[in-house]
Amino acid sequence: MENEDNKVIKTYKGFNENLQCRGFQYEVGKTYEIPEGEKISLCENGFHAVDGDVSPLQVFDYYEPSINGNRSRYCEVEVSGRTASDGNKVVGSKIKIGAEIGIPGLIRAHFEWVKRHITNENNAEACQPATAGSYGAATAGDSGAATAGDSGRARRQLRYQGMEDLGCGRRNHQGRYLVHLERR
Repeated sequence: MENEDNKVIKTYKGFNENLQCRGFQYEVGKTYEIPEGEKISLCENGFHAVDGDVSPLQVFDYYEPSINGNRSRYCEVEVSGRTASDGNKVVGSKIKIGAEIGIPGLIRAHFEWVKRHITNENNAEACQPATAGSYGAATAGDSGAATAGDSGRARRQLRYQGMEDLGCGRRNHQGRYLVHLERR
C-alpha cells in the first residue's frame, strides 16, 4: 500500500563495493527521485532500504558484508515522498544518501535501536528491569545474568530504611529493603 504523507524515514541501505544497488549508481550526499506519476513497488520500482522500524542489521539480509569476495558498503539514508513498506523493507519515490557508516556504524545503530525498543510490558511488577517475557532469551530468572533479579550484577542495589513508602523497594532475605537504580 502506497503512502503519500511525505514523511521522512531515517534508515539504512546496503550497496555493492561500487556504491551501486541493482545496477543504479549512488553517491554519498546526493538525493535521487523517481519521476512524478511513476509507480513505486516493493522489490520492483523505487528506492529501497530496510524499514525504519526494524534493526539496522536487517540490511545484511539484502547485502551481506562480503558477497563473492566483494565488500558491501552501508549508508544512512532518508527515504521520503511516496512510500510503501512490508515491515522489513521500505520503498520510496525519493532517497537521500547520507554518511557511509560501514559495519561498525550499523552495529552502533543496532544498539541504539535495541535501547529504543526495550519495554517493561512483560514484567510482573512495576519498577523491575525489562525482560523478554517467560520464554525470552533475556529472561534469566532471579539469579541470571540478563535480568539479574535478586542476585545478579546487572542491577545496583541500595540498602535503605523506609523503602516501602516508595513502592519500588522489596526486602531481601535479611529483611533489608533493596531498590532498583536505573540509569537514564
